[in-house]
This record gives sequence, structure tokens and C-alpha cells, in this order.
Amino acid sequence: MNLGADGNRIYRGMIQTDAAINSGNSGGPLINSVGEVMGVNSVIYTPNQGSVGVGFAIPINRVKKVLEELKKTGKVERNFWTGLDIQTIDGRVASYFGLTDTKGVIISNVQKNSPADRAGFKVGDIIIAINDEAIENEETINGIVTDGHAGDVWTVNILREKKPLTLSLKLEQPK
Repeated sequence: MNLGADGNRIYRGMIQTDAAINSGNSGGPLINSVGEVMGVNSVIYTPNQGSVGVGFAIPINRVKKVLEELKKTGKVERNFWTGLDIQTIDGRVASYFGLTDTKGVIISNVQKNSPADRAGFKVGDIIIAINDEAIENEETINGIVTDGHAGDVWTVNILREKKPLTLSLKLEQPK
């Protein structure tokens, strides 16, 4: 399950749980019926104030990746750039480009000499998938971005003038 942004955070692939999660007690293990750690309790979605809500845990495989990165480098590094500016496709944009739906995001700017520029992206390209994950809107792509690292190479499926095209985008450290 994916949760929307909280501040600058987007929570992707979370495990919904009925474990009580309140301010100050997150971080404990989510354990299955045979005693295996399935995740780390971390977030409560509360539409109103108080401790009544739905709890979510970070899946253990993601926790393991973060731990490995912390052991290796001492920090979790999410500092990279693509050089792309995007926007959600609304009904007007879909109509203008002759699209049958509003799925995906449209590239509104490609910064000169950026990773996206070198990869061949153009203004008006419509991103429909990254690494085989369908892009519904800006929220979907922002969730993918939160899992990226400098040096990663993304396979990006786009539509250019209604024709499918696949580009490789290398995430780079900002200059």
C-alpha cells in the first residue's frame, strides 16, 4: 500500500497492520504468527487528531536495504538529479495530445546538459512507466524518486508523438 506525502516523505509499499502505533512508540517490529519479523512499525494514518487510525509498517526487505546502506556509507543518500520537470496530465492536456486517458506525466522542461538531456528526453514526452512500474500521475513518479540513488539507471517508457519509446536515464549527483 502507498500513502501520500507527509512533509517531503512518500511512503511506498507499506504493510497495513492493526498494531497500535502512537507517537513515541513507532519503530518496533511487526511480527507474524510464527515470530518472524515482517517489518518495522512506523506510521499511523489518522484523518483526525488522536491515536485512532490505521497503522503501517516498513517491509523488512526495505529495512534490510537501508541497514546495508547505513553500514556501508554511514548515511542514506537520496541526493541526485534528472533534469526533468513534469506535470500531471489533466483532461485538457490529454485532449491536446490526443490521449485516451490521463495516465502518466508530461515533461514540461528538460534542463540543458542534464542527465535527461543526455538521455534524449524532450518537452512533450509522456512518461508512462519507470522500471516497468506504471506511472499514474506525479504522486506515482515521486514515490519512485524517493527510492532512487545516484548511479541508478532507470528504464523509462515514454510516448513521443503517440509512439512508444524506451530511454535509459542515469541518476547523477547534482552539479
